[in-house]
Amino acid sequence: MKSLYVRVVLTFLAAIVIGLISSFIIGVAIFQKELNEIGQNDMMKVSNNIVGLYQQTQPQDLEAFMEKTSQITAYPIQVFTTSGEIKLFWSDNKGQVAAIDQAPLQQVLKGGTYRSEVKAEGVMYVGLPFVFKGENYALFFTVIHQK
Repeated sequence: MKSLYVRVVLTFLAAIVIGLISSFIIGVAIFQKELNEIGQNDMMKVSNNIVGLYQQTQPQDLEAFMEKTSQITAYPIQVFTTSGEIKLFWSDNKGQVAAIDQAPLQQVLKGGTYRSEVKAEGVMYVGLPFVFKGENYALFFTVIHQK
């Protein structure tokens, strides 16, 4: 096992493994913000699809609709009413859920959309408005990025 051939092969394999691991870590560090922006675009598409599906189907039970919808998305769904009531719909209740600031919440409740600032780590969320039985609601998808 101490032959020159074995040492050369093991050194080569070690160099390849170290190179792959270090290039992955460096690549993630450099492109984390871009990856988060892509994730936020995906969150916006999913939330637009959910609001569009809601508008097409006009379900009578909002809670049942959101419960079923949360099972087909990986993001926690938070629904806010104008009175301040918060409902969380999430198929995986094991992680943290981000708190939504009042300014974005009010912006969405008034009919606007919201995209949080894209950072390398921290909380990222998008918000869309919708109307259920004449009352304005805010739909937020959130993700918490940790290093």
